[in-house]
Amino acid sequence: MIRDEKAEIKLGPAHPFSHAGGYAKITRLKEPADAVFVEFHLAYEEAYGWFDGANLVKQKVPLMVQEKVRTFRRKLALASEKETGKTEK
Repeated sequence: MIRDEKAEIKLGPAHPFSHAGGYAKITRLKEPADAVFVEFHLAYEEAYGWFDGANLVKQKVPLMVQEKVRTFRRKLALASEKETGKTEK
């Protein structure tokens, strides 16, 4: 993206993916009935011009993963407390 003299965002030239691959997998679950688990994985090569070669994703992923793990653990603990009626410490 490019900002013009009025600071409005203008799209720059297109940078198509040179390499990409992915797959989707759907798994039928036993419980709950008629439920499915859908997962999708995608890998692609970023165009150099997107970030001038800087690896911004590598810097952000560990923080995002840490936060997602913490959030998942909190939700799991709350669900467990509700199911058992006990408060974990």
